[in-house]
Amino acid sequence: MESEIRILILEDVPTDAELAERELRKAGIRFTSRRADSREAFLGGLREFRPDVILADYSLPRFNALEALRLARSERPDTPFILVTGSQGEEVAVALIREGVDDYLLKSSLKRLPTALLNALKRKESEKAHRRFTAIFEATTDFVGMTDAEGRAVYLNRGARRMVGLGEDEDIQGFSVAEGHPAWARPLFHEAIRMAVRDGVWQGETALLRRDGREIPVSQVIMAHKASDGTVEFFSSVARDITEIKRAD
Repeated sequence: MESEIRILILEDVPTDAELAERELRKAGIRFTSRRADSREAFLGGLREFRPDVILADYSLPRFNALEALRLARSERPDTPFILVTGSQGEEVAVALIREGVDDYLLKSSLKRLPTALLNALKRKESEKAHRRFTAIFEATTDFVGMTDAEGRAVYLNRGARRMVGLGEDEDIQGFSVAEGHPAWARPLFHEAIRMAVRDGVWQGETALLRRDGREIPVSQVIMAHKASDGTVEFFSSVARDITEIKRAD
């Protein structure tokens, strides 16, 4: 990262915080840090320092990592939280990971800290991008959907659910996109899939079938997303209702 990473370190032993900082500097990571050794100092750091990542020891006098995690999720929910501890067992670490800790390492294994920190930041950026894209998809009235390589739906936006007559909270497991087309359009759909696999994308006009039996003419784009070895990982599709255009024609 070009800009300095802001790191809030929850640690009551200054030398332990310095050791963690030393490992990050050895890895060439540019950062500025602030140490907190109490609930009040930690809360102040969250609000004033606005960290990009949090490193936390498990146990401090009158404060611990679980309390700190809950406070961080309340104040800065997207900030990666990494547990750096000296003596806690695996059970405690697993419990904290279930609560939302992004990673866990021992103070005796600080060489892994730079990698853990950068990976946690990358995951959070990826999650933010995913949320932004999802917000865009949910805002459109067009059909936006994704299926696995076998054609089973893994995501349908509100517009897609509305078009095929599914409820907003209805489970889409088992929903077949092919069956979401009228019988006459299914051969065209399968040909479109074949062409998308061959060429990467297919575009044309077809129709979707609502649960109530009504057909909706659509302009549709189907894309095949492939792995590095050329096998299809998933398909995505965008379809626009062209009922009014057909009516005008």
